[in-house]
Amino acid sequence: MRVTNRAAVLFALIAACVLAVTACSVPGGYTVAGLEKEPPARLTYPGSTEVQPRHSDGVRRNLMGRGSPPEVGMSGTTSASTADVIAFYKGILIPAGWAQIEEDPRDAIYPGRRSYTVAWAKGVLTYSIIVWTESTTTKYETNLESTA
Repeated sequence: MRVTNRAAVLFALIAACVLAVTACSVPGGYTVAGLEKEPPARLTYPGSTEVQPRHSDGVRRNLMGRGSPPEVGMSGTTSASTADVIAFYKGILIPAGWAQIEEDPRDAIYPGRRSYTVAWAKGVLTYSIIVWTESTTTKYETNLESTA
């Protein structure tokens, strides 16, 4: 009888450890390195200046929340119009099999500044761009992440 209780306790402990590890994983199924291998990860508008890559390793989910997936993106500045920047990204992504899932010309993600957001999906990946104008320049940020 004593051996059975030890086996049950050991089994329960192993099950708790497995549950804790899976509950604390980063959602999305991709790592930053995996996302960076995707073709649109480093896509920038031609002739852009102040181009900066960015990434986030994501936030592990825990018992209290879902967490957030890893993501990669680029930011840049151009003298092109918002419409030209959006057209460039549409012209690259749609022929590559990305389906547009959002287009919001009134997005106010940044307080006091109007921005234009467009998003696409392909499989478990989403790609979005936010474009806004400051004085005579157009600025943008892209984001690639997994939704799985």
